Amino acid sequence: MQETTPRRAPPAATIRQIVYQSTLGPGIAPPEIAQMATRAGQQNRATRVTGRLVEAEGRFLQLIEGDPGIVGQLYTAIAFDRRHAAVTTLADRRATGRSYGEWTLRSGPWPPLRAAAPEEFAPILRHLDQPQGRRAAAHWGAAEPALRLGYLRVPPRQPRARATVQRLLEAGVAMLLRAGRLEHLSLEAVAEAAGVTPATAYRYVPDLEALIRLGMRRRQDRMKRRFVLFMGNRDFHDATELAEAAVDFMLAQTLAPWPLPPAIMLKTLLPRYHQVDAQAIWAVAEAVQAGLAPGCGCRAIGVTRLAAALLAVANVVRGLLLRDPALLALPETRGLLLSLCLGALGGPALPGGLVALGGAAP
Repeated sequence: MQETTPRRAPPAATIRQIVYQSTLGPGIAPPEIAQMATRAGQQNRATRVTGRLVEAEGRFLQLIEGDPGIVGQLYTAIAFDRRHAAVTTLADRRATGRSYGEWTLRSGPWPPLRAAAPEEFAPILRHLDQPQGRRAAAHWGAAEPALRLGYLRVPPRQPRARATVQRLLEAGVAMLLRAGRLEHLSLEAVAEAAGVTPATAYRYVPDLEALIRLGMRRRQDRMKRRFVLFMGNRDFHDATELAEAAVDFMLAQTLAPWPLPPAIMLKTLLPRYHQVDAQAIWAVAEAVQAGLAPGCGCRAIGVTRLAAALLAVANVVRGLLLRDPALLALPETRGLLLSLCLGALGGPALPGGLVALGGAAP
């Protein structure tokens, strides 16, 4: 097992800059983008966050800069904002000063924007060709398909076969929404709703249980990919910053709206079909490790410690979710998870982190 890196001395600069790219979320119209810019401008002025958000041709590029903790929390919120999809980190670094004196949105076609003010966009655009984030995504993409082959009779390799499996999944979700329970569902009924024959459904999926597990695993895989993109190409100052990013992402992911009503998710699907997969967590840790910025001191933590930290946090988050989802919104829960994560990473425990949830004595 590799030794964890010691804390680096605090940098002379106190400005943290995060640069990311994303695509416009589904169903977002131009008026909503304008409203978003107005609200973001007000919030960013209040927290002294500066930078540029560039919107062009359905794509966002943004640099945000300011206090390290505030910028880190803001980026977690952006990663779960429905107006952003495929949020990918391009850079996370410390700077000796700000690149911008205010935060603004610039919108329009790329060529005129770049031609009109190339110096304005230089702090953002110089990160577009950095391979680190793409390397992390490719690493995870290579591992992802192998993680769910066990749920299928025959892996759907051709586009038509993959579309058939996707239709089965979508039909199953729609029927669950209507029925509100699993007891009266069958793979034959799902196949009929999806417009495929039962024989075709059984070719790929052995039974309804396997289809449900496949759907849950695909949702988990999407979240893991988002996590890899979120953690990629970042120069965490120390283990504490890495732990804060990981814990805040997991909490935001768990507290985000669910695709099905809470009664179905909490009473049936999560207890029976949502498991913490050690193999998948290990693949995530390898992808995150591969995607850290070249100079990041947290590279020395190593895959083993990182996987142990992610497994520990994921298991506790699942346990708290099944016990009472409200526990996940408590400030002391975040402190507990941070201490747990830092313990596995080899970093110092947070003072007061391990406290009884809800203030009750253990």
